[in-house]
Amino acid sequence: MELVAEEQMSRDQYVAQSHDDLLAPCQSEAFVNCLGTTEAQCTRQVNQLVETCSAALPAILTADNFNDSAVGYASCVFDGLQEAFGKSSEEIGHCENQAGMR
Repeated sequence: MELVAEEQMSRDQYVAQSHDDLLAPCQSEAFVNCLGTTEAQCTRQVNQLVETCSAALPAILTADNFNDSAVGYASCVFDGLQEAFGKSSEEIGHCENQAGMR
């Protein structure tokens, strides 16, 4: 997903569009087993992080702020998962590899 110069998107639109992508790892049995959790716990955690992390997004995303905003948002969710499940970024990366996500 990327915005061109004239386009803009509200924070709510972006959060809604990216939500399925953020939940996808929770639907992988290999990923949740590697994390030592369940799909339900993973989904709950991601939903909680989406709520928290999306508050830092600008109200309107434009071509000028989109990339930095999207990267910051994804990092916030990723860091939150690490903390919630007591895993390092390397361990989460390993779980993504196990699940064929990288």
